[in-house]
Amino acid sequence: MKLEWKWLAVILLPLASPLAAQEYKVTAGDALMIRVLNQENLSNSYTVSPDRRISFPLIGNVPVADLTIVQVQEEIAKRLADGYFKNPVVTVSLEKTHSRRFFVYGEVKTPGEFPLAAAPIKVMQAISLAGGLTKSAKDTRVRILHPKEDDSGYTVVEIDIRNVIATGDGDATLQNNDILVVRQGWF
Repeated sequence: MKLEWKWLAVILLPLASPLAAQEYKVTAGDALMIRVLNQENLSNSYTVSPDRRISFPLIGNVPVADLTIVQVQEEIAKRLADGYFKNPVVTVSLEKTHSRRFFVYGEVKTPGEFPLAAAPIKVMQAISLAGGLTKSAKDTRVRILHPKEDDSGYTVVEIDIRNVIATGDGDATLQNNDILVVRQGWF
């Protein structure tokens, strides 16, 4: 049954809610699927360059640095409406993100690096993506290491997994470059 839940989480996590699309900030390396209604020649996947721009037919380089998905959509529509199309209908979705990630280490079945999807990922979901807890995992507490803004270390957050399972409260949302550490239990 654990395997089925793991795949369900993998399928559902990338489905971004409208709220997530308003919050996620586009950055270098992201792949955006951009569609323009009735303009198949413009509808394609576009990768954000290292200078955080996309090169879009007709309108050239479009700066997308720190814009949300919705803001990118509005900017492209505005530029296409400026001399190219009357009321263009543009949709933008995050196809791949290469810049946002989190790490899961310790007593999980598949430790490693995972992409941080546009939709928020909670600790319990991250453990599921890492294959679940091992038999020797300490199932009461895990730690999240949040990198400090000035790169001087980490802010440590403790999560009580039993409490999350029992009450549904206390689960935390992972941020870019967070490290989730599942400790080993001792009898």
